[in-house]
Amino acid sequence: MLSMEGDTAAYSGRLRDARELSRRAMDRAQRAGEKDAPALYSGTSALREVWFGNTGEARRRATLALKLSSGRDLQYFAALVFAYSKDDARAKVLADDLNKRFPEDTIVQFNYLPSLRGRLALNKGYASGAIQVLRIAAPYELGETRAIDLDWTAMFPVFCAW
Repeated sequence: MLSMEGDTAAYSGRLRDARELSRRAMDRAQRAGEKDAPALYSGTSALREVWFGNTGEARRRATLALKLSSGRDLQYFAALVFAYSKDDARAKVLADDLNKRFPEDTIVQFNYLPSLRGRLALNKGYASGAIQVLRIAAPYELGETRAIDLDWTAMFPVFCAW
């Protein structure tokens, strides 16, 4: 719940509050002995930071998250952070690893990887290539990823085009 409150605070322009709520969510999850939740909270807060233009903080949070977990969803969030912060090499390493580890995972193959590849293409100035790779995701855009109950992740392929 604290993580969702953090997302709401950020949406309302209260980034300082969002950071505090994310920190509290991570702390509570760690105290409760949860393994992946603290990493996912750090990963989602890293995405928030990169979208606010705070690339240094975003990379720091994504790196921390990767130290806590190598879970599928967290690795995707971290790869997106690196892609949006123009650290294409790190984003590509994570994307390639996702592809290798999850070759038959629908969400990875038709949402996560197209989003990452599209963003990386845009970073290189290849808008038409980004559109082409993102077409793969079109039939799945309104699907449910179940990434820690964050329904908005299904729309990342669309969002990655900006």
